[in-house]
Amino acid sequence: MKKINTIDTHSLTNGAHYNFMEAIYTNLNSILLYGEKLSTELPAFKTALDSEDAVLVLSRKSDKTDEIANADKARDNAYVGYKYAVKGFTYLGSGAQYEAAKVLSQHLTDYQIDTKMSLSRQTGLMTNFIEDLESTYSEQVESLGLTPFVTMMKDGNEKVKAGLQSRDNERAGQTKAAMLSARADTDAAYQIIVDKINALYLVDTTNTNEYVTTIDEINAQIKHYKEQELTKKSTQQENNGSDGTTYQPFYPKYL
Repeated sequence: MKKINTIDTHSLTNGAHYNFMEAIYTNLNSILLYGEKLSTELPAFKTALDSEDAVLVLSRKSDKTDEIANADKARDNAYVGYKYAVKGFTYLGSGAQYEAAKVLSQHLTDYQIDTKMSLSRQTGLMTNFIEDLESTYSEQVESLGLTPFVTMMKDGNEKVKAGLQSRDNERAGQTKAAMLSARADTDAAYQIIVDKINALYLVDTTNTNEYVTTIDEINAQIKHYKEQELTKKSTQQENNGSDGTTYQPFYPKYL
């Protein structure tokens, strides 16, 4: 007897789970037969899918994202301004301010901070960099009047640090719970449709060919995700290997 195969959707990553479910919905929704036979089930499936999509979007953009970006920009501006100011004083060529600038210039070289670094790496380096400026090199900073730059760097850095910590806590808590709930709703809606199509194949003999085609297509999707997502995931955990299957799912959205 032909039927839709099973797949452990719980083991799919969030992106793969959504891709799989969206592929199934898109395929079924494009066939007139299922608009009639699944007139209740397909809208319920779409509602669950939209909710899962919304949680995926939230998981990628926290409320803290803009706040972190603004603090990072302020910190970077202060750092760049500080660098140019130090460099400017080195053009003096001699004198107390020149000597102070030489020391601070070497300090900049030692740290090699790049504003294009990852947020976490830059934040860690700047924490130590600023601590040096407030202690070891406080005399040089003060003599060149660079304290406002240091204050601005520190304020921005602390805000980035706090924002990153808050975002991580947020994602580890409520977003994870919301995703689990959304995925469970989608899984339930999907299973209802699978059971109904399997049943329709047995009783609706006037549309046997349509059901056979659908079941084959869905099983191809299931085979793909088992091989590319579940098997590959298991293999990577064991020996960091992967297979070479090139079959592509319908309408992928999240990778």
